[in-house]
Amino acid sequence: MKYNKISDFLLEVFKKIVGENSFFTQYEIRWTYAFGGSIFNKDWIP
Repeated sequence: MKYNKISDFLLEVFKKIVGENSFFTQYEIRWTYAFGGSIFNKDWIP
């Protein structure tokens, strides 16, 4: 549960930065968290 709370917090912060309308699907969010938050690091290559 602690991990989920942290993820939710980061998600809310990111939404505020980029705006609600330009955000992603729940699947993409989970994929991003699974690979170390690549959404916050544009230089990361999958």
